[in-house]
Amino acid sequence: MNFDSYLAQIGLNLTSSFLYDKLKTIFSSNHSISSKDLKTEIARFLSIDGAEVKAEQIIKFLADNGDIKITNSSVQSNNSVLYGAGRDTSFSLKDNVVSSTSKSEISVGKNAQIKGSGGAFIHQDDSGSIHFGFKNN
Repeated sequence: MNFDSYLAQIGLNLTSSFLYDKLKTIFSSNHSISSKDLKTEIARFLSIDGAEVKAEQIIKFLADNGDIKITNSSVQSNNSVLYGAGRDTSFSLKDNVVSSTSKSEISVGKNAQIKGSGGAFIHQDDSGSIHFGFKNN
């Protein structure tokens, strides 16, 4: 069975993307991977592209169990936005991302990136401050 047939069998329909390439690599190294294990691998990476994320109070992107990549998107909350990485994970804001609260804004331009890993965080709080730091896990 080839990789595309396997994805169809377990009900996944993916187009060419980073996730497709990552899963193809996993499948090629382990043809006997179970659906449960494959879904676990998928959950290790979240990619948000071209989204408009809004919340009244707080938005948290916490990369505790896998990496988070946000591109070409707008993230807006009235009070607080928090990005955090776990010990073995990372988050990145890349290529035209605007993260804003009612009192602060972070703009990441085209071909630019902000990345945090190993416990790093960025917090836009309700006072308008932007904190870059490290949380020891």
